[in-house]
Amino acid sequence: MSNILKKKPIAYLISIFCMFLWGSAFPTIKLTYGELNIGKGDYFSMIFVAGLRFFLAGVIVFILMLIFDNKSKIEFKIKFWKLLVLSLIVTTFGYLFFYIGTGNTSGMKSALITSLSTFLVVIFSHYFLQDERFNRYKFIAIILGILGVIITNIDKEFNLIFTLTGEGFMLINSILNAMGTIYVKKYLNKVSPFVVSSSQFLFGSIFLIIIGYFGMPTNLVFTPKSVILIIYASLISSIAFTLWYFILKQYKASEIAFLRLFIPFFGTFLSAIVLGENLSFSILIGLVFVILGIIIINRNKTLIEKK
Repeated sequence: MSNILKKKPIAYLISIFCMFLWGSAFPTIKLTYGELNIGKGDYFSMIFVAGLRFFLAGVIVFILMLIFDNKSKIEFKIKFWKLLVLSLIVTTFGYLFFYIGTGNTSGMKSALITSLSTFLVVIFSHYFLQDERFNRYKFIAIILGILGVIITNIDKEFNLIFTLTGEGFMLINSILNAMGTIYVKKYLNKVSPFVVSSSQFLFGSIFLIIIGYFGMPTNLVFTPKSVILIIYASLISSIAFTLWYFILKQYKASEIAFLRLFIPFFGTFLSAIVLGENLSFSILIGLVFVILGIIIINRNKTLIEKK
């Protein structure tokens, strides 16, 4: 896998595939909530379902590890505490704030605030990763990317209202996501991606399941369709995160983090197809801005290599 990912075009294609999977999670989650009759404000039921999803994802990745990288299982014991910290940052607290935040803010503001995690990764990389420095090329690329997200969501509800449990929680989620990326790059870069992903899901999901179960107003009634949707959501997480961590081992965090701006585009596009939501021409214009940003990021790397 490492040799394949050293070829940047392939690494980028796989990264975009990961973004596609993460983008497909938005309509999948909405369909799951509808099938289970989970209301808009029923956060504990949402958290419980998220816990089930990530626990199953952890099991899937663990099985893949036993098949393809069995010798790495010793790393669970060696790196236990660092893996536990990651699971709390990304899975437990990250998704607690995410599910409550998305339920209390508009789709446009959710997309915008979530996209800030990309900018934060670039900033955090400058201070916590010695070989990754912030410069004008990265700044321009990030601005173009955020503009792209704004243009994509321009026809959605937007206002200047800021609440702690809405926009505030989404901002905390973005900070935690960025911290997770930097944490993996700094402390777990030499650990098998199978171990990092499976432990992140298994450890973090247990807390979500406990919190959600004891807070749910009523027990959920699972249908065959809801089970299939949860399994698919688990596959999204297990495949996307594992591949993403393989790529993160090979490239600078500030360079590939920019690709995460594709997530809201795929989310908007797939929601339009699956859920019948409106799809406007603005998504194509916004996508152009993100692609321009990626070109600038790579232009910056080429100029540095020539010096």
